[in-house]
Amino acid sequence: ISRQHLLAAGADADLVVVTGNIKFDAMQQTDWSPAKARSPAMLGALIESARPVIVAGCVTNISEQEMVLDAFVTVRARHPDALLILAPRHPEVLERMQILCDYLEQRGLPAVFRSALTDAPIAAQTACLVLDTMGELRDFYGTATVAHVGVDHNVLEPLGFGKPVTVKPGWDTTYPSYPVYRLLMDSGTLLEVTAADQLSKCWLDLFSDADHYRKRIDAIGETLTQTRGAVARHLELLAPLMPKHR
Repeated sequence: ISRQHLLAAGADADLVVVTGNIKFDAMQQTDWSPAKARSPAMLGALIESARPVIVAGCVTNISEQEMVLDAFVTVRARHPDALLILAPRHPEVLERMQILCDYLEQRGLPAVFRSALTDAPIAAQTACLVLDTMGELRDFYGTATVAHVGVDHNVLEPLGFGKPVTVKPGWDTTYPSYPVYRLLMDSGTLLEVTAADQLSKCWLDLFSDADHYRKRIDAIGETLTQTRGAVARHLELLAPLMPKHR
């Protein structure tokens, strides 16, 4: 509910204060390391390999999966050692997973499924790791060179690791993820693309231009610093209303 909604419903304007979004305070990943993850050997080896890694998280829509895969094919033509880590939503739906398998085969992308692997380094010939397990996506964002987040999902997890993030337009304004998406789009923090050729160009630009990559990371850090502090502002406003303890 926005401030405008509350005022329209009759709230006193002097009593409605916007303190910000507390999600920005909870997203910092400064103490993260592969050793603390579920798959420390796999993650650690991936970081040490220095492979270009694209982590595409929560890619629910079939059409968006196609866009990501087509863009990756273009990237892999320039960077044969690139790895795509694709986390589709609802891996329990076998029909959707079969469609994804067909897409990978059609594009000639050697793929493995996380659920079929032990905690071991990903083979060099693997082009795509399908993250069909639950609860591991956040840790894999930590290994990314760049990240892509599916429409209507959480962009803060990869941004918390300082990763450049691409997104596709078409976000639902009624979803809880929309205000964060809108704020970060307005600040220029997210890179929005509409088609596979734009997406591949965006990734390739980040891979090939170290200065451009560093500027993106610096811009992310600056924006996130500016958006933090909502918890402290909440507590400051609540303190006078709390009972005094002697």
